[in-house]
Amino acid sequence: MLPAEPLPSDPSTFWRMQPLSEDFYGEVRVPQVHASLARQSGSFPFWRGTERFLDVMERIFARASSGALDVFLGK
Repeated sequence: MLPAEPLPSDPSTFWRMQPLSEDFYGEVRVPQVHASLARQSGSFPFWRGTERFLDVMERIFARASSGALDVFLGK
């Protein structure tokens, strides 16, 4: 645990953003397994689609992950 640091009392100093470290975000990548939480939950009894629920969720999560990575990278 890091030691506590006192907050600056001057508002302009308090609200000034400090530079972020190079590794602030850590490793950013598309997950290898899509819809892992949905997979853990299993099939949903309320699903009325013509395709399997997990198949649909995997496609949605894959597209969302790819799109989010593009946004993060500024593409």
